[in-house]
Amino acid sequence: MQYLEPGGTWTDITGPLYVLKDTGVQFKAIPVAADGPFPAGVPAWSGTAGASGSGETATATCSSLSASATDYKTVIALAANKITVDLIVFELTPNTTPQDNFAGRSQTRFGVGEVVDLSYTTQPAGVNINVLWSLNGPGTLAGSVFTAGDNEGAVTLQAEIANGPSKGQRREVSRNIVAPSAYMVKMIRTNIAHFQDMCSIGFLGEIYLTPKDVSFDNIQFRETDCPAAVAEGYFLDIAPKDANGNPDTSHHATRDPVTGEYAASEVGPGNADRGSQVAGRDEAAFWGGPPFRAGHLVWHIPWEYRVVGLPTWRPFATAIQDMAASANGRATISKHGVGPFSKEAGDNEVQYTPWNGVD
Repeated sequence: MQYLEPGGTWTDITGPLYVLKDTGVQFKAIPVAADGPFPAGVPAWSGTAGASGSGETATATCSSLSASATDYKTVIALAANKITVDLIVFELTPNTTPQDNFAGRSQTRFGVGEVVDLSYTTQPAGVNINVLWSLNGPGTLAGSVFTAGDNEGAVTLQAEIANGPSKGQRREVSRNIVAPSAYMVKMIRTNIAHFQDMCSIGFLGEIYLTPKDVSFDNIQFRETDCPAAVAEGYFLDIAPKDANGNPDTSHHATRDPVTGEYAASEVGPGNADRGSQVAGRDEAAFWGGPPFRAGHLVWHIPWEYRVVGLPTWRPFATAIQDMAASANGRATISKHGVGPFSKEAGDNEVQYTPWNGVD
């Protein structure tokens, strides 16, 4: 007996066939050469897989799952003798397992750039088939490894049977890719820093990317400069000067001295309590000496990310750093929801660390 493989090839049946549930499979009985063609009405088709009727070919649509890997459904062709073909009727379920599979994370959505292992399970268990993976949506595939793209959106991952009577049949699963948001906290056990007799203040912050139930450990983070900075008073005095001697109040971010690129930080693995932490510490600070006068400076700092290995930096948040000076040298600062903190010019000098138990 033979079955018709999708694509038009009749293939000899040499053992049990694995057939995806609800797949229609066409079978053909081959007469013994010495007997010549089958007479009309022969063979007769039957069996538990649903084949019926008579003639050289019959189709069985397998709609009842096998209970185990040895629970065969049958296709029977009866002529001068009886040929029985055993089928294992199975269901296929695609699985997605993020490589950063921390406790409490989502299994149905991933962060931009996340790396996800693809696999499948079958019902009944133990069905060994060849599967090809395909993707519709942002990201890339390398065999059975999916890497989410750098844009949020829906993706569909498809497991396609590569050969056999169900060749070309697919099962798919949909997932959502999410871009980061961010929040900031003051680094624990660090002080609010100050240089005595200067209008100065600073704190160390930690940046976390959310949602907390996905991972952003395959992206980089950076800050850039603030061309729309709003400055007045004292901050025009202490700002660095451009080539023409004018205050450059947009200068904020650090650049690589060799490439001229803004400095980038790696992002750590996911954490359901905090989110994915940006490596390193963020220093929000300013300082200047007398003469003091009132002033105000607001930076709207662009926060950007990119997926490791991709060239494009994508803006995703704006961190507002607000700095103020008074006529007597009082310094005040806040950034992205942390603060405000203040120091008087005459306050004692304080370093960020060691921590003295006082903020």
